[in-house]
Amino acid sequence: MSRKGKRRWRARWKTDMIRGLALLMLSASSVSAMASEPAEENVIPPLTYRPIENQVKSVTRDADYAAPLQASLEDRYNPLDEGFEALPAVRNQSPYGACWAFTSLGMGEIEAWKQGLDRDLSELHLSYFSYHSAVDPLGGLRGDSNSCLGDNFMQVGGNLFFSGMVLANWSGAADEALVPYSQSGQVIAKGLDQGLAYEDIMHLQGAYKLSLAEDEKLVKQFIKKNGSVGISYGHYDDPAYYNPGSHAYYCSTPDYANHAVLVVGWDDNFPAENFATRPAGNGAWLIRNSWGGSGYNRYGYFWLSYYDRTLDDEAYVFEFEDAGNYDHNYQYDGSMMTRDVPLGEKGRVANVFIPRVSNGKGELLKAVSFYTGSPNTNYKVEIYTYLTDPKDPASGTLETESVTKGTTTAEGYYTVPLKKEVPLEKGEPFAVVITLHKSSGDALIGVESSSRGSWYDISAHAESGQSFLETEGSWRDYGERYGGNIRIKAFTEDVDYIPVTRVSLDYATRETDLNKRLGLTATVHPAGAAGTEVAWKSSDESVATVTQQGVVKGVGYGEAVITATAGGRTASCKVTVRFPFSDITVKDGNWKYESIKYAYLKGTMGAITGTDQFMPDRTLSRGMFVTILHRMAGAPGVQWKDRFTDVEKGRWYSDAVLWAEEKGIVTGFSDGSFGVDTDVTREQMAKMLNLYAGSQKLDVSKKKSLAGFSDAGQVSGWAEGYMEWATAVGMITGKPNSSGGYRLDPGGKATRAECAAMMMRFDTYYEM
Repeated sequence: MSRKGKRRWRARWKTDMIRGLALLMLSASSVSAMASEPAEENVIPPLTYRPIENQVKSVTRDADYAAPLQASLEDRYNPLDEGFEALPAVRNQSPYGACWAFTSLGMGEIEAWKQGLDRDLSELHLSYFSYHSAVDPLGGLRGDSNSCLGDNFMQVGGNLFFSGMVLANWSGAADEALVPYSQSGQVIAKGLDQGLAYEDIMHLQGAYKLSLAEDEKLVKQFIKKNGSVGISYGHYDDPAYYNPGSHAYYCSTPDYANHAVLVVGWDDNFPAENFATRPAGNGAWLIRNSWGGSGYNRYGYFWLSYYDRTLDDEAYVFEFEDAGNYDHNYQYDGSMMTRDVPLGEKGRVANVFIPRVSNGKGELLKAVSFYTGSPNTNYKVEIYTYLTDPKDPASGTLETESVTKGTTTAEGYYTVPLKKEVPLEKGEPFAVVITLHKSSGDALIGVESSSRGSWYDISAHAESGQSFLETEGSWRDYGERYGGNIRIKAFTEDVDYIPVTRVSLDYATRETDLNKRLGLTATVHPAGAAGTEVAWKSSDESVATVTQQGVVKGVGYGEAVITATAGGRTASCKVTVRFPFSDITVKDGNWKYESIKYAYLKGTMGAITGTDQFMPDRTLSRGMFVTILHRMAGAPGVQWKDRFTDVEKGRWYSDAVLWAEEKGIVTGFSDGSFGVDTDVTREQMAKMLNLYAGSQKLDVSKKKSLAGFSDAGQVSGWAEGYMEWATAVGMITGKPNSSGGYRLDPGGKATRAECAAMMMRFDTYYEM
């Protein structure tokens, strides 16, 4: 804009401020008298669309301002081609400056009309309660206030951002019959009952701020989808700006916006010559006004040039639903003023609420909302119940099935239905945690704040324990520190039963032994909840089973998760069926574990005396091995005799050694000893096992050549036949060597794990 243009802009701004102050001085009686007089042809009502003063910026167009992008959608969309019945009746704001209220609610009326519903919303109700704050039914907005300066709230004006914040509080979208516009004079003089503040018939679900220039395609998409988009422009009574023959308006002089209207269509080819002063190119928005069916429009509609130099670039989209969608709005952000707080590329914020269950039965959390100042932002909604730390919103139970994710399309207010509803218990706090993430730049969260301008006074109030901001991994109380709350709300629905909110178990983890039983007790919350029958389930019935009475039995080694479910809520306990050896990892498919488990269950091998360890890599002594063979035979009794010098009566190996000697399985050394503590070799084990098999009348005739093993020549001559038998029946399979082949390692010392494996293979072969 040139310096001359800027000076003119400032001059017109001052003129408007003087006119606005004059309007504020109108008495209630004079306004009432105006209300009783019919609007004259071409009389313009007061133009009082006002920007937020601490965010004022020049919105005028440069002379070379380019029109919106072409060919992004069809070049023409006009719902009136189907007749004026395609949209609800045009409203009339006269004689007050309430265009912002008519535009705000007009979006809801048109959206409802497209859904087959005839809604006439009360602009007087919205105007009054925008500037006369009332505490909401749940008391969350206590301490917040929005007021105007002056006695006549109907002439102060407003804007679409402020109205969106009021409507989000569920105040303002009331039926016209509740507070008729015709009663404006009376309401200006006497006010309204505060009890009417939240008697709405529609709920605002979304309020998005777009750019007419940068988001033109999205603006048009919303017009087609919802029926309208709210904008503002500067309307000035000058023959050079309006052509009554073509109902076309174009202001060629840079100036500021002072009037809010609805865009309901467009025509990219609307001729430039249709305007009183020719703009730089073709194209115009189809505008729905709020001046009734006459004056500067055709039945309430006119065309506004794409190139109009007063046209504010900001466009607003309000999305509504019937007020029956939710029963309660948990909220703290009653201030109309919003400021953006940067969260970095990724950050978390939260509000903590306390359920009230006003119907005395049950309440379900169905949806949440938040405000973000950043478009194209990924969000994640998490709900935490049963908080354990009042200063940590994420300290409770995460409702994992309710986690909901999405991406914003524009700056604005979003309502997000949860993937799964969350039952709430009266008096038990829950937290709504919002994570915002942008691939680049800061994610912005909206927070309420206090502000005072020339025509408004806004105050935000916050108490400790309500709003939280996470920084560097820790939570801080945002409201306590800054005096305003984060714009997060929670929407609930009443149900005529008490839902189960939580199931708890008396243990989170338990340990048991094989074939042992233990009991778990489930408690359903709250007391008196419906659907309290508990269903039990084991995640792995090969490890642990559970009865429908909560009795758990260990049937295999390992871990299983036992769950108790009631009313859709679940609690779990991890049950470990202990393996008797602390030095063995329970892992199916591991040969050591599988072999040792088999030997233990068979009763042939156990822990090292005085320990809870198996010591799988410890070498096996001759005393240990004959004890194992003795157990395999059923541990038959023997009569004591002093046979070997190193075998004393009554020792753990005594009976086994004497039994093995009697059966011809072992012999002593030449010095008269048995060699109880002498390590047994692999070829000695093969001999003993062969002789044991023979003593049990088993067939030991099968043989296999040892030629395929790299160290076959190292087998002792006395052991060759025994090793041929052991490899034939699969008890000895060989150890890998460096060349890719296998070796027997006949003189190598056998380990306890290798012994367990040979015992299992022996039993498998002979089907023991």
